[in-house]
Amino acid sequence: MDLGSYTRVTGVATQGRNGNVQWVTEYRLQYSDDGVIFKFCKEPHHTSPKLFFGNQDTDSVAYNRLSPPIAARYIRILPVVWHNHISMRIELYGCPGCTSPLGMENRAISDAQISASSQEDVNHAAKQARLRIKADGNKSGGWSARRDDFSQWLQVDLGSNTKVTRVATQGRNQRDEWVTKYRLQYSYGGVNFKFYKIKENRYLMEIQTATPLY
Repeated sequence: MDLGSYTRVTGVATQGRNGNVQWVTEYRLQYSDDGVIFKFCKEPHHTSPKLFFGNQDTDSVAYNRLSPPIAARYIRILPVVWHNHISMRIELYGCPGCTSPLGMENRAISDAQISASSQEDVNHAAKQARLRIKADGNKSGGWSARRDDFSQWLQVDLGSNTKVTRVATQGRNQRDEWVTKYRLQYSYGGVNFKFYKIKENRYLMEIQTATPLY
């Protein structure tokens, strides 16, 4: 299943084939960010793939909760044991975006998807803007613009239309530098940008980083 964008998946439900004595009784689950490299779902602190128990008849629904949830775009079901023939119906539970990170910190968002208006030098580039990144040698502990003015911006290409529910920021690691307020813009094509506004009025929302948005 291609979920269309980076999505938090919390559970799986399966059924057998209606009108036929066919169902999958056990399966494993894989997930992927790009549809090419897949990882097995595993229990916390376990190295072997988790085995999910499926159906015992044609129409009963077998539910499996994913704990912890999986954050990915692609989900793959691999039947392991089946009755008469591999046949199944399936539903996935979760929501796009939710409160799960979209990939800055865990690098699901690539360096090429992060850009900025300017940078102090290559060691202070936009790709250094990942949450909780640390200064390492000449590499800065954050993105640093070349100039301090109101024309500077940091941009992330999410790869597809994605629901964004909140934003987290930090200052520059090992330096007494940070942004205390900022505005947010969004775009569907990367050309025309709109300001994020409070629904109740037409003024631009000014976000104070010291106050959580949730």
